[in-house]
Amino acid sequence: MFLLSVGDKILTCALAMGSSGGRVEGLYRHACKGLSADRLDIVTLQPGETFPDDRIYALIKINDGSIRFDPDHPEWLHKENFLCAFSAPDLMAQFETRYNHDTKRLSLFPRSTTDKENEVALLDSIDMSKPTGRQELADFFTDQSGIPVACVMATDPKNHQFGNTSSGWKQKKDTRTIHIVNAATVRALSKAMNVPLNPTRFRPNIVVDGIPPWSEFDWVKDENLIQIGSAKLEVISRTVRCEGVSIDPLDMDNVVDIPKSLIQHFPERGPYLGVYAVVQDSGSISLGDNIVTSCNTATTVSSLASFSSTREESLIINSRKRQPTSLKGSRPDRRSIIQTAFSAATMLGNPFAAFADEESPGTSTLLSIPVEVSPSFPDAKKLFNEGRALESQGNMAAAQRLYAKVTKISPRFIYGWSNLGNTQVAMGDLAGADENYSQAIALCQESLSSVDGGRKCNDLYLLLLNRGSVRLNTNGMAKEALNDLQQANTLRQRPDAIVLQNLARAKELNGMYASADRDYTVSISMTANEVNPFWLRSAMVKLQLGDVKGGFDLLKRVENRFPDAPEVKAASATFLAQQGKQIEAQRKYLEIPDRQRLRYVDDKYLQKVIAWPPAMIDGVTKIAKAVGDKK
Repeated sequence: MFLLSVGDKILTCALAMGSSGGRVEGLYRHACKGLSADRLDIVTLQPGETFPDDRIYALIKINDGSIRFDPDHPEWLHKENFLCAFSAPDLMAQFETRYNHDTKRLSLFPRSTTDKENEVALLDSIDMSKPTGRQELADFFTDQSGIPVACVMATDPKNHQFGNTSSGWKQKKDTRTIHIVNAATVRALSKAMNVPLNPTRFRPNIVVDGIPPWSEFDWVKDENLIQIGSAKLEVISRTVRCEGVSIDPLDMDNVVDIPKSLIQHFPERGPYLGVYAVVQDSGSISLGDNIVTSCNTATTVSSLASFSSTREESLIINSRKRQPTSLKGSRPDRRSIIQTAFSAATMLGNPFAAFADEESPGTSTLLSIPVEVSPSFPDAKKLFNEGRALESQGNMAAAQRLYAKVTKISPRFIYGWSNLGNTQVAMGDLAGADENYSQAIALCQESLSSVDGGRKCNDLYLLLLNRGSVRLNTNGMAKEALNDLQQANTLRQRPDAIVLQNLARAKELNGMYASADRDYTVSISMTANEVNPFWLRSAMVKLQLGDVKGGFDLLKRVENRFPDAPEVKAASATFLAQQGKQIEAQRKYLEIPDRQRLRYVDDKYLQKVIAWPPAMIDGVTKIAKAVGDKK
């Protein structure tokens, strides 16, 4: 477990409250992600919530007959999964919606700036609270786009927002944020570009004015709260801009590259415009309300855990020695202790990091700056060395902060993004790690395709291995993990134990048990003198294929190495039962402490968290019923 060594408290500002001079110029709710906003006069906010009904519906793409969304357990998803302004800006800009919060009814109109009185609705007052209403909206956009979509909402829509930013999800596993845009910043960009820009183009919830351009960025990361009206908000990140704002829905002829323009005219600001905030204290906000700056009290630094899956002992593969390392911690239970783990053959040895709790700019937003294989600024190199020293000491949080500064200086530096991913994995932020590995991959691919004579990125297979490993441990991304790891294996051009054990795991999750067995076997043959946690996965695959003896022989070696691990005991009991040794199986199963044993009666834990093969789940379920743990 890594603990900050600078003390238990972070002292925050002690400034007296005072008006910033800013005021509210606009309030907007986007009921359906990607569609137009309703202008509001007043909004009442509750702690942790966003604008009522803001982005509670979304048009999610259907792939192979399925969607990546669980309404009972909603998680943040990247906007590429949706039909929205990011993925279909030309299409979405053609329509205007009007939504009634009280009745939950939505009407859809063709976008028009004239003759509002005589316009005819394309969809008239459909009830979005009912599946039939949402299906009607989905059918319309499926026809319009040629892309199969479903209109989805969370089972408890008040507690989920289909927002663009993952900042709230990274910090608090909560998608709900409020997007604030400064009209003065928009005017500054408009003047620099010599193009008229409307703040609503940037899809805000709140438009403020009366403060200097870019001053809203000062609200981020300084522990300050801002008070707007009677509500208090914490500003958590800047807003990275994407191609989704390149079209102005109010003037569809006004098409400009906003991200590129931000980099061109304000390189010191990066591709950011706007900020995201979360509600801390309830209150109401009305048009014309003032903005007041306040301060937080001291906040306590919590301990930071590395690579552990539960409060029980967890195992990882050490990056340099490739030996199992036992760690303890309190990360959420995201993976099995014997799943293929992240390895430091997968952690690039030449990395930086970036802003861990801000959105990462896409590669296309920074094309005016060459891709960097090494940092081009002395300050970046200095911070890099300091960050690596902290990382080697296990102080990932401090290293991450230094790496963040490096990435602000060198936003096109490949290993900045990759090392951000490394530190985020170490601190349990898999969603953030995926985003930033993706950024590094895109930059590396751009470097390799470049025709200039500069130094090229030679680590694409490692970057794909990193991201694939993250996706192995992310629910709903088994296919994506398999694709990454197959590419990594191809690029590696020779057998690699780390690549193969991860690839085998991906094949296993995709039901390719015979192929997974072959890859596991090769990987084990390359590490025969070191019993690793992934050997248990190999044993379970063998049982799934009917090779009980081969699997049990492998399991016995794992059990000798990790005799007290609950998952090993549960697996051992299952193998004993498969051999007809029911009494021994039940005794072995009952060796697991009562509280931990209850996990093995939870179908979701077995299927989603540790993701055992079906034959293993069936076997342990029968044992649980036999001992009375499960009815």
